[in-house]
Amino acid sequence: MFGSVVQPALVSVFSSIGSHPLQLFSVSVDHSLPADSAIHFLHDHTNLPPPKPGVQLVQLPEYHSPESSDDRLVPQDLACTVLHIQSPTIQTTFIRCPPYGNDARGTLGLTHQWLHIQLRDLGREFSFEIGLTDTTGRAGIFRCSTFQVRLDVGLQPLGEEPQIESLDPPLLHVPLDMAPPGCMSPWRTIAINLSTVIPHFGTATGAFNEPRAAHIPPRSCASISYLEIYANCQLRYVWLARSADGSANLTWFPSVFEKEIRRCHLFEIDGHMAVPRMLRQSGCVFNALCATQYSTIRLSFSLM
Repeated sequence: MFGSVVQPALVSVFSSIGSHPLQLFSVSVDHSLPADSAIHFLHDHTNLPPPKPGVQLVQLPEYHSPESSDDRLVPQDLACTVLHIQSPTIQTTFIRCPPYGNDARGTLGLTHQWLHIQLRDLGREFSFEIGLTDTTGRAGIFRCSTFQVRLDVGLQPLGEEPQIESLDPPLLHVPLDMAPPGCMSPWRTIAINLSTVIPHFGTATGAFNEPRAAHIPPRSCASISYLEIYANCQLRYVWLARSADGSANLTWFPSVFEKEIRRCHLFEIDGHMAVPRMLRQSGCVFNALCATQYSTIRLSFSLM
């Protein structure tokens, strides 16, 4: 889709306040669950307009200040439209960029190092997935989810029981905790250093044997082939940048939205490709720092 064009340092893939937010996306819902599976634009504060008749939106979890002695609620809502994605069946309800097709435009082809996703979870299980291509054209899949409890390489496709399998392309499944200690807002900005992801396809001890090692991409990411964001979340922005400053430097956003953006907590999945909940399970070490409401949550982990 973008592989043959000059790419600027910052590329906005999705903005919930854009004129055609889903122009670059395919949309999938579970038609067997018409009352529970929905993808719907609404105002984050008013929840208007209502969804189509028969759809019941989930009630958002209350968010409490971690520093409040009286356990008072903190302001939760953004003063803007967001995309609401919900379903009991995560694997059937999602948006995908680029949209499904049979031509060459079916590959995203963006070469940026950092991917940023600004979202709010709905108190239910949630996942997103990124397709990556290395410099030799081989593919890998990076998936984050709240239902995964340990780091795994070579899992079954989303929706099936996790177990080690010989997959082509290889899949790296990383746990994600959307409510780490100290966060003061239900909104999150997840920043992923994509250049550090592919080398980790081969780091899990025992995940691959010698015959399967040939399927592991080398240590260099060339481009993003696709992005899929599954239920259950509310989505605000998705953008790519050449550097980490794409998340911290907000001058490229319209100033009218800066207040809302700065109320979103920031995760950085950096050179050690880290997310919360890894803790010391499965031979992983986890470190986190959270100082103020608008500070960066910097996370790192390494295999022991």
